[in-house]
Amino acid sequence: WTQIRYVTAEKAFVYPSKNAAKPSKIQLAKGAILCITKETKDLGYCIFYGEKTVKGWVKLSDLNTLAP
Repeated sequence: WTQIRYVTAEKAFVYPSKNAAKPSKIQLAKGAILCITKETKDLGYCIFYGEKTVKGWVKLSDLNTLAP
């Protein structure tokens, strides 16, 4: 992983690819902790370990910001 971040929005939608127009049906709740492995300008590829492991792209604007 390159970063560990958490969801600050009420819910964050998971996109199956960074070019997907619509999100999948998977949503991550506020406070969910994600491991980020890749990053584009607006999206981060994450892995969420919970009851089920979720992998996909989330909007970085839905996550906490990192201190410089």
